[in-house]
Amino acid sequence: MDTVGTERLGVTTGSIFSFISVGELAAPVLGGVLYKKVGDAGVFGLGGAMLMVDFTMRLLVIEKTSAVSYSEDLAVDDDTADQSGEEEHPETASEEQPLLGTEKKESVVHSIGYSYLIVGPISGWVVDRYGTKPAAVLGFTYLVPVLILLRLPHGGVKSQIILYSAILSLCGIGLAIIGSPSIVEASQVVQKYHKANPGFFGANGPYAQLYGVNSMAFSAGLTVGPLLSGGLRDKIGYGNMNLAVAGLALITAVLSFLFVGGTPQSIKTRKR
Repeated sequence: MDTVGTERLGVTTGSIFSFISVGELAAPVLGGVLYKKVGDAGVFGLGGAMLMVDFTMRLLVIEKTSAVSYSEDLAVDDDTADQSGEEEHPETASEEQPLLGTEKKESVVHSIGYSYLIVGPISGWVVDRYGTKPAAVLGFTYLVPVLILLRLPHGGVKSQIILYSAILSLCGIGLAIIGSPSIVEASQVVQKYHKANPGFFGANGPYAQLYGVNSMAFSAGLTVGPLLSGGLRDKIGYGNMNLAVAGLALITAVLSFLFVGGTPQSIKTRKR
């Protein structure tokens, strides 16, 4: 938020969530292949190495608020800058700135992953240009018929796998559309509150707290979602499970129309 600003927040978060979603989809498949080849030591070893890379890169990040202070230091005259070795570092930093086999599962993951990668940034651009309400309503409404279509595939024959992959690609489009509006909407609301109450969130602002809460909710969904869908599948079957999720998407579309991006003008007029 501090780096890109509100005018480019949609396309930025859309791009980020595209890569996150692709990683979440591909990781179980790739992890399974790695486990089959080298066992659990290879899986945990690779995971630990990637975490170390991530941790190191986070240490190297220079926040925008810190960069501003570095820029002010660089404005000091040459004589003063020569006397302080600390002022040389900012300059250097700124210069350096079982239904399916494994192969079939990978093809299914790719079908939804490509949709994420392509549509995510486009959806973010739409959010930046037209606001959060159109994207949220359109995305959830679009998912309703697509989720219902997941009732069609059956068996593991090639034609059904192709059909299933095609429908998942359509699902990926909808999921990419709804990725940006929530975090952009939350950021805009928190930004307005922060401007009205400058000292409430502390000197560094509210955005770390906002993204922390967003990550918590996102992770809770990843935890509860499979358990809930698995329970529904066991109770009412796979097709009816998708029908229930489609109903949830429809309810969310209505709520998005009523509340996301502000109350519609027509409803405000009626209340008056």
